[in-house]
Amino acid sequence: MTHLTQEIIFDPITGSNQSISWRPEGSLRENGSTTSPVSTSRIRALAATVVASFSLHGAPLHTIAELASSKPNLYIWNTETSSSLHHQLSKLPNYVASEFFSSARHSGEMMAHNGQMVRHEDMQNTSFPDNSLDLILSTEVLEHVPFPYMAHKELFRILKPGGVHIFSAPFAENTEDDIVKAILDPTGTINYIGEPQYHGDPLRAGGVLVYNIFGRSMMSKLCEIGYRVSVYEVLSKPMGIRGMGLINFIATKPLRSGKLSKQ
Repeated sequence: MTHLTQEIIFDPITGSNQSISWRPEGSLRENGSTTSPVSTSRIRALAATVVASFSLHGAPLHTIAELASSKPNLYIWNTETSSSLHHQLSKLPNYVASEFFSSARHSGEMMAHNGQMVRHEDMQNTSFPDNSLDLILSTEVLEHVPFPYMAHKELFRILKPGGVHIFSAPFAENTEDDIVKAILDPTGTINYIGEPQYHGDPLRAGGVLVYNIFGRSMMSKLCEIGYRVSVYEVLSKPMGIRGMGLINFIATKPLRSGKLSKQ
């Protein structure tokens, strides 16, 4: 029988005190779970980064709930549909959440999942218009995208000037170049570099393939696209944010920038 350690934390998503459970095994960043809807140390770290980002140029904020209340007209796209962060933001009128179902599907298509209709979006080729979003959220998604810098260019296109993509992804901070784990060739064949690596996924029982672990060169590549990039390492015992490698990135589309348009 697994023994769970209980703890009361201040939740940066809802602004309430929450009971969380720490499992004795597994990484801390994927640990410290609330009950339904779920948040983990990693999800709360992303939320804290969002709050910090929007506090830089306005009144100080402490929670996602405060952000939603003070900026109700933000246009937001979240690339997941299950966490407590999603449930908090889903109250906003201009909020869109999606999952990736299959490369055979078209972005913007609605798919049946767990008794609900869920929007499909491919980060490499989305259905959003140019300059339409204030905030894009992704956590542990980009490592599963075959061509991640194509995705970053696409997100640059759909962000408004001044808009931000706040994300986490596996990051090898002591490595310069990205570590390539798999390559998708033009024929659609996946070529594995070493043993295939998979991460858990709510849509796929067997997990989802890892294509890349990102190195320091990711930041320079984002700057070449046109972003300004900030890096946050987030740890907070009162918020139940623990674990090595809780690094989040803020990629901002400058107010004045060259435009990428869908051809």
